[in-house]
Amino acid sequence: MRVTFLLLWLAPGWAQEVLYRADSLAVRGFHKQADSLYRRFFTASPSSLPFAQIGESVRLWGESSIALRDFGCAESLAALLVRQPAPWQLAGHNLYGQIAYIKGQPDSAQAHWEAAYSLPAFSTHPYALTAKANLATLLIDYPDKWPIADSLLQEVVQKRSQLLGLHHPDYAEGVNQLAVLAFSSRRLGQADSLLRYLLSWYAEHHTPFSPGYVRCLISLSNIYVEKQAWPQAESLLSRSWQMDSSTQLLGLNERAHLLRSLGMTHANQDHPSLAEYYLRASLQLIASPPTSLPTPEELITRNDLAVLYATYRRVEEAAFLYTQIQDGWEKLGLTQHREYINALNNQAVLQDEQGNTSEAERLYLRARLQLPSTTPLYLYLTLNLAIFYADHGRTTESEALLTEFGQRWEAGGFPRTSAWYLNYLNSLAISARTKGDLRQADSLRQYLLTVVRQPDFPLTPNALTWVYNYAPLLLEIGQPDTADSLLRWALTQATLRKFTREKLIIQMLLGRNLQQQSRYTEARSLWESTLAEYKVLLPTHQNRFMLTVSLALLYEQLGEREAAFALALEGFDTLYAFLERAAFGLSERTRLGRSQQLHELATLLLSLSLQAQKSDWIDLAMERYLRQYGFLLRTAERYRNLALRHPNPEIARLYRRWRDLQRQLAQHVDLTELNSTPERLRLQADSIEAALGAALGVSFQPTASPTRPTLQASLTRRKAWLFFLLLPDSLQAGQISAYRYWAVWLGHQGTWQFVPLMPERAARSAYLSYTERLYAQAPDADSYYRFWAPVQAALPPHLHTLYIVPTGLYTLIAIEGLSPDGYTYVGNRYQIYRRLRLTPEPLPSSPRKKPNALLIGNPKYSSTESGPTRSLPPGYRNAPLSGIPIPQLPGTATEVHTIARGLQTKGFSPVEVWTDTQATEKAVKALSSPPAYLHFATHGLFLERKSQLPLLNSGLLLAGCSGVLGPDEKEDGILTALEVLGLPLVGCEAVVLSACETGLAHLVQGEAVYGLSRAFLEAGAKRVLVALWRVDDAATLALMQAATEKGLPTPHALRKAQRKLRRSPEWRHPYYWAGFVWQE
Repeated sequence: MRVTFLLLWLAPGWAQEVLYRADSLAVRGFHKQADSLYRRFFTASPSSLPFAQIGESVRLWGESSIALRDFGCAESLAALLVRQPAPWQLAGHNLYGQIAYIKGQPDSAQAHWEAAYSLPAFSTHPYALTAKANLATLLIDYPDKWPIADSLLQEVVQKRSQLLGLHHPDYAEGVNQLAVLAFSSRRLGQADSLLRYLLSWYAEHHTPFSPGYVRCLISLSNIYVEKQAWPQAESLLSRSWQMDSSTQLLGLNERAHLLRSLGMTHANQDHPSLAEYYLRASLQLIASPPTSLPTPEELITRNDLAVLYATYRRVEEAAFLYTQIQDGWEKLGLTQHREYINALNNQAVLQDEQGNTSEAERLYLRARLQLPSTTPLYLYLTLNLAIFYADHGRTTESEALLTEFGQRWEAGGFPRTSAWYLNYLNSLAISARTKGDLRQADSLRQYLLTVVRQPDFPLTPNALTWVYNYAPLLLEIGQPDTADSLLRWALTQATLRKFTREKLIIQMLLGRNLQQQSRYTEARSLWESTLAEYKVLLPTHQNRFMLTVSLALLYEQLGEREAAFALALEGFDTLYAFLERAAFGLSERTRLGRSQQLHELATLLLSLSLQAQKSDWIDLAMERYLRQYGFLLRTAERYRNLALRHPNPEIARLYRRWRDLQRQLAQHVDLTELNSTPERLRLQADSIEAALGAALGVSFQPTASPTRPTLQASLTRRKAWLFFLLLPDSLQAGQISAYRYWAVWLGHQGTWQFVPLMPERAARSAYLSYTERLYAQAPDADSYYRFWAPVQAALPPHLHTLYIVPTGLYTLIAIEGLSPDGYTYVGNRYQIYRRLRLTPEPLPSSPRKKPNALLIGNPKYSSTESGPTRSLPPGYRNAPLSGIPIPQLPGTATEVHTIARGLQTKGFSPVEVWTDTQATEKAVKALSSPPAYLHFATHGLFLERKSQLPLLNSGLLLAGCSGVLGPDEKEDGILTALEVLGLPLVGCEAVVLSACETGLAHLVQGEAVYGLSRAFLEAGAKRVLVALWRVDDAATLALMQAATEKGLPTPHALRKAQRKLRRSPEWRHPYYWAGFVWQE
């Protein structure tokens, strides 16, 4: 059989039949099958036929090899053709040009294509005309070369019509390329005319069921895509798909491209399921085997799928695809390919949305480095990076890049009507308004508006933002009527084009404009209809709840308080129900943002109920306030315990992996850089968190929210709850203009009792005075009368115990240390407990035969050579910032050893003490089980700055910390609050942070504080002792020794220790003893 088979292959007739079959497959786009036949033929009988008979097959095999990205084979075939006389030499240069173009080598591609049509005797040969058409395709990427491309294509179409006739498919292909050029140069009308001519041409000269006809339909759909006319684009693509499905008109790659286009059309119409279906179908057609290199078409489709996943918050899947895409392009060696650059850009956008600004910046910079600085794509990335810097407050860098973009764009002669250039002008307008240059901003906005309103301009959602962002500027410069007219035009355009999100945003802005013009009835009607649309289309979108607040305030302004209260109540309940299920799977930044919206609705409800003086409203409003207070902490504890107790061990492993990533997040963070964030770890952590949220959501049962009866059930006659609230105080033009602090107390019987306190601004001033007198150790009766006297006057005299739930500045005030005369303190009269959680989750813990303890003190810091940039008084436990030598605290060594000896006599075992070089960050993060008692005696760190990750701004300084906080050190000696989340503290009874300002943190309304105390509680500790200010070393040593005389420190033991210090003449002032407070 083997001999017969070879003989058959040697027969010339059979060889021609095989080549015919292979050529037919190659022309129809079945490149894998064609490649297989070509290899069998040329392996068995490479020279059985003269080259004149196999030359065309060699060319087609070369094109199939290029389609399969087998560049080695393609280059060998091109070399074979180039060695032959013309016209095969032309075909070889064509293949070389295609290979260079795909590899991102445009200069080499241009040289080969020019060589293919440079022979005068063959200047009109089909291969020469193909080379000119290919060169024109290359030049389409360069706007300044569009006239040359147009000239080449006009010549190709003319010659083909003369030589081949108007009926030949190659003529139609030339016209199609002219349409592509017109489309690329934004001459959409001309492109539309050419394509419709081609459709009629195919109907006349060929059957409509032909590949060219289907390609025209696909090209025409691209025009509708550019115009954002998604239904029309979908109709054309669906028609193309039906025609191809019935007759198999298209090649494999073209069919995959059609499916991809269908997928993206559905994605832009908010049909994610259909979009994913078509994109996956496209990917299935062209996916490479695991052992083979991917094709560019496969990587492009994967990128579209990743964008879809990122849009719909499937972050883990998007991140996984981006990793595959980046790796695939690099393996192919095509790091200058346009789609590789697009993938890096898309990945940067995803990282930025997840809060990973460092990684996003790295990706933007990496993408720019791949390209020559003269290419339009380089300038596009420059613009994106400039916008990125502007969004993150890096104004100087943003302006420098915008200047570079403008200069290079002008030097390159690129069109000023390009979307990229218009985006550049939009960025300049934003920058000008930020600087207060309203005239320049107005001039730029007017130009953008002129361009956008031209009849043939393809109005996209992005372009529409340029229009409606002009409205606030017009209001600022006193042109409300112009702003109203502009917004109405933008609304009409968004409605016609079905830009749903933009339409709703414009309606919100238009309503605000109407409200400011006192056209309340119109504003109300518009906002009510907009809110109804949000409820149907985007029921949990953050804008829905922003609009809820605005509309409720408008109702209040119109005197319709009941409608305002009902609307705010509905908004709160909807958002709370959403967060109960989804909070754990959201990113940290999104969680905080949504919890702030929840708090805003709760405080609005309270403000409305107090103004109405209706007891039933007050009960409803306080019930909502109790639900939202500490919601994120409560939910995190619930998920933690559910994961650790879950019957599936994989869930617990996944939870520990997530916490481990949280612990690693801060290792590469530059704490001195305002917008510095971790790199890949944040994305990984968020992805695992989302997976955990999905896994646990099935069995998650929300914890019962606290209510007035449940709070009163824990009280006796001598106990009371005391809440401090910050509520809206006054409205101006339908907006909250001021806030006021309130105290609300609840006894074991009765209802809520409200006490008005200071306005927020007055409270800020009073707090500054409080801290100044505190550090000066001066008498301070004023703070007592400002912060406490109104509360004292309202409380019944028989109360003995107060459970305080603070907010705002009241979290930073040691109420126990307030006194009207310097002798009688609030702490003398009341036992005070601070609560960051109202219903603590029962903690899973194993029974202990003996409690154990770990005490960490006097770490060996690494001093720096640079001198201090500010004074650092000796004996204080406050941490310096970058580059300042950190003084040792020898008193902390005495503190931990003394406490350890006392604990051992009280039955604690084992009792470990880590000091000097043993007290490292790495050792703390390596804890495998929780101690019953954990004690830190060291410097504390708190950075007063805004951050996307607030838990990075608080920390404890441990061994090896040099004061130089840089992103390149994996262990910098700083245990941040974010890293504390990864400690195994479930079952820890008490954590003592004997360090400065460990109670300071970012004040997050509804969550009290976002710092060390919260982190230790979320990690599982029962209670945490923190300091509200810079504490004295010697006084702290005495306080801690006294608080642990009886063993485990408790709130009662702390009060006794504070009374003991107060009796000492040296430490009588509250500065020495009142700074430490328990939070639980």
